[in-house]
Amino acid sequence: MRVLKMAATSMFVVAVLAAVSPALADTNLGKVQIPFDFVVNQELLPSGQYDVTVASSGVVRLQLVDGRSSAAVLTLPANEGAPARSKSGQLVFEPTDDQPVLTQIWFPGTTGRGRELLKARGLQGQDPDNRVAIQMNTGLTP
Repeated sequence: MRVLKMAATSMFVVAVLAAVSPALADTNLGKVQIPFDFVVNQELLPSGQYDVTVASSGVVRLQLVDGRSSAAVLTLPANEGAPARSKSGQLVFEPTDDQPVLTQIWFPGTTGRGRELLKARGLQGQDPDNRVAIQMNTGLTP
């Protein structure tokens, strides 16, 4: 009887973990070629090709394809500046006196679904005509 109870409990735990794991998994938004050095979360990152992923918690991770540089930053749902629906997502940079700062990430295949970086919120909207938007290479929808 005790063995049956332990087996049933184990099966329940496995079923719960199997159901929850996909919700906690990172979503790969795609790759993006960024042709200039830029700032994320007060960290200077070099130009290059990056993999962009987002976790269900809202943490966005950018990692150079060669693995030599990366950054992870907490984000909030973006509510202004959304591009028109596009198969590819976008990264939006605000110009500063020093280096462009990553401020928003827009998801591929959606209209108005994106994330904005917490540390960059004060920069957004300063001069929308000078923003730089770079398209991601992907067809995935998170």
